[in-house]
Amino acid sequence: MELFIIVDSGLKPFKTSEDEDFHDLIAERYKICPTIITSNLGFSEWGEAFNYKLLGAVPLDRLRHGALRWSSKVRASEAQRKRL
Repeated sequence: MELFIIVDSGLKPFKTSEDEDFHDLIAERYKICPTIITSNLGFSEWGEAFNYKLLGAVPLDRLRHGALRWSSKVRASEAQRKRL
């Protein structure tokens, strides 16, 4: 498996079937393949995106384990203005 990138995770709450799909995706890739996830939410807020909280907790724990987290305080619109 190759690098997988998920952009803007958690902007809308997952539907129940999406909770399961996200769980399965992370479980499949755990400790095997690189995954990058971007989000405007803080990591502590990600659990709110899941309808079934227990099912959502498992992939979040796996993502936290051995993860490299990078956080930016600059909003995209501010970054765009600085480039102009």
